[in-house]
Amino acid sequence: MGLVCLVLVVCVAGVGVSVEVDVGVEVVLQQGRLKGSKAVLEEGRHYYTFLAIPYAQPPVGDLKFKTPVRAGGWKGVRDGRVQPEPCLQPGSLTDNILYQGSEDCLYLNIFTPNQSVGEGKQDDGLVAVMVYLHDGSFIRGSIKDYDPKPLLSQGAVLVVTVQYRLGVYGFLSTEDEVLPGNLGLRDQTEALRWVKDNIHKFGGDPNRVTLFGESAGAGSVHLQVLSPHAKGLFQRAILQSGTALCPWSIGQSHREMAFKLGRLLNCTTVDNNNNSTQLVACLSQTPFTDIVLSSSKLAEWFIFPMVAVPRVDGDFLPDSPANIIASGFFNHVDMISGITRDEGIYSTLSLYTKFRPELELLTTNVSHAAPLALSLTDEEAPEYLALLAMLKYLPQLHVIDDNHMQGLTQLVTDQSFKSCHWSTVAFHSRTNRKIYQYRFEHRGQFSFTQLYNTTLASTHVSHGDDLFYLFERLLPHAILTHQEDLFVRHVITKLWTNFADTGNPTQYGSLGFRWIPQTPYKCSGEQASSPYLSISTSPGMKTPTTAEIQNHEFWRRFPTKSNKILFPELFLEE
Repeated sequence: MGLVCLVLVVCVAGVGVSVEVDVGVEVVLQQGRLKGSKAVLEEGRHYYTFLAIPYAQPPVGDLKFKTPVRAGGWKGVRDGRVQPEPCLQPGSLTDNILYQGSEDCLYLNIFTPNQSVGEGKQDDGLVAVMVYLHDGSFIRGSIKDYDPKPLLSQGAVLVVTVQYRLGVYGFLSTEDEVLPGNLGLRDQTEALRWVKDNIHKFGGDPNRVTLFGESAGAGSVHLQVLSPHAKGLFQRAILQSGTALCPWSIGQSHREMAFKLGRLLNCTTVDNNNNSTQLVACLSQTPFTDIVLSSSKLAEWFIFPMVAVPRVDGDFLPDSPANIIASGFFNHVDMISGITRDEGIYSTLSLYTKFRPELELLTTNVSHAAPLALSLTDEEAPEYLALLAMLKYLPQLHVIDDNHMQGLTQLVTDQSFKSCHWSTVAFHSRTNRKIYQYRFEHRGQFSFTQLYNTTLASTHVSHGDDLFYLFERLLPHAILTHQEDLFVRHVITKLWTNFADTGNPTQYGSLGFRWIPQTPYKCSGEQASSPYLSISTSPGMKTPTTAEIQNHEFWRRFPTKSNKILFPELFLEE
């Protein structure tokens, strides 16, 4: 079917911004006809966008708190030129918005550079596919915030962005057949099935799919790698600042949290306290505003414990991530895994600038606050482990003064991101697939630390800062113009798209360096000194410092449940 020209709108907004041309284009799917838009980049290449494509039926009515059901068809031509509403989530209290979004939110966006789309030649010259799962701590996020023009500028990939249920609607569980949990993860898998079945219609290769995400999105990607339900749905994975081994990625005590929430909402009494069916039926009828307010009351310190996160349900996730990884029975795919240089600064800045009472509790009531802060409450000795970690980085157990911020930042960086990244790389390197590790070390023109309007972190590379180089529109007016930033954007987008296209991020040698994949480790501690790619204005392989290696050894021997599974030789009784 040929292109259908509708209206021409040209706007030039500055350096690095595309010249957009709103020209309608139609694609015919089994679900029906879909109309998208055409846009042209400044360098002359054009691409098509198809927004708000339903991959599952709206999870409302009888489908609320249920496993996603494949989307049905539609009559006529569906307008794919308007962004979908995000999934229900807390709003911004600073803007007096209690919540935002809609229950009807299971949609994906497609951005394709394939020139044959709409011309009846969808199977000609298929390009690699990159499917992005957004961040947001499993409670926030929206695909409208992620414009993948920087990735599309490389011309080698098609990009899909996916929405999935969040918070109570996506991850609450009664730990039984009534509400097993992990609905948000199952949404993601359903979206991958849709991509497998339909992406060729948009010029994408269903046999070259790379799943990538950041933070909670990266944890989700890794959980898809570990789940038998996602087998064969993607061939490569990129984990940015998160893995399934990170302490925040999996929770326990879901049933307890569900019934605590129910009691706050008057959904449970002494008589029906254990009746999951009645609880879920009541929650289904409860306004989301009430759920948001009641969920916030469950927090004991800052936002912890989280009300709803992924869990081991025995089906989607048959066992703990550590057990699955140690067994080797998971989806063996090529993988990139990495972190930013100063992951923890985003969290610690929040404490030092906006949540001083919570910060003070880490000194005045450390035995209660620290296990919550470090996601250790489900461990066998949470108070002991939290004190052990705090004393390692803050020997005086004092964090209130600004000059203690770096110690707390390093603790969060190492415990919540770096150590789980190391362990993930170590065990996945034992498969027959290629594993690449990196560290994003460039502090550029924009950083999420700027949200706090402070000079305390003017040189740090924060959690999430790498996203400015892969996407546009992350923050208002955040348009990269500095040459150093544009160079780093070129490097990381070339690496990511090369990997998606060929499996080798430096396949063609055009970047002037080689990213060396990890070799299988002969012993469990070797990964601490293994080289990683530094993504910066001087990209190349680097070796961790002596201090980093020592810190890694501390965390490898840290007696958590996961470590005892992954490194049993370190915890043998005398």
